[in-house]
Amino acid sequence: MQFHNEMMSHSIIGEAAMNLALRNEEICVATLIRQLEIMHENASGELRAEQIVQARNWLRSYVNVSSRDSHKTHHGMMAELSQEKGSDAASAIRLPTQRE
Repeated sequence: MQFHNEMMSHSIIGEAAMNLALRNEEICVATLIRQLEIMHENASGELRAEQIVQARNWLRSYVNVSSRDSHKTHHGMMAELSQEKGSDAASAIRLPTQRE
């Protein structure tokens, strides 16, 4: 049963991430938690609301890790991209922006 709950949490977090991506918003732990709160407010039933609460609680355990490591992670990713200069970076999947 634990596996099912964890997979459901991951699915709901993925849904929250897609909602943010489609609005071209930053995807990080804090924005995911805010999106899950919105989803909870609009939940269609008690089961769905409880699943969203479980996903939000699971994600909250990463708030401190995210804020502590995000600066280091961002600079590490940028360094890797600048080293690649056109190898795999050119084939990266990019979401369309509002300007396109």
